Amino acid sequence: MRKNSCWVLLLLMACHSPGEKEMPAKTAEPEPVAFDGVVNHPDTIPYNVQIDTVIHLSLDSVQTATAKGAISKTKSQVYCFLSVKKKQTIRARLIPATDDLNIRFSQLIFPDKTTDGPFGRELVYPVRQPGTYQLVISPNRMASGPFNGDFELKVSLTESSRK
Repeated sequence: MRKNSCWVLLLLMACHSPGEKEMPAKTAEPEPVAFDGVVNHPDTIPYNVQIDTVIHLSLDSVQTATAKGAISKTKSQVYCFLSVKKKQTIRARLIPATDDLNIRFSQLIFPDKTTDGPFGRELVYPVRQPGTYQLVISPNRMASGPFNGDFELKVSLTESSRK
């Protein structure tokens, strides 16, 4: 056994050519890189378009947005997410494709998860805190008319008159 290990050692030494650099016994650890927690990924959220039961609203330079949506038997509620950065007034209006479509703003969900509602087809609401608000659109089960159909949503943010 000892004879075999000597041969292996000699063979390894013979294969090593003098022009090659030897590998360091231990590689140095890479220095830590400062990380501020912000990762820049391209924005992949589609805005002002209904995907399944969600519409993410993106306001233009004059603080308005328009989106098309639909309510069906299987998707009876649509959640619209709206980011508000300061004290403003949310003004929203539902325009159904047919006049007899029976839909309304059923709830307004605040960033702290409290709610208010129900409302009608128009909503004017002064907000006190910044954050993401949810407008919930659903059929009005207290009235008659078809619950399924297409609609257009118009939303704007205006400066709040209340301080």
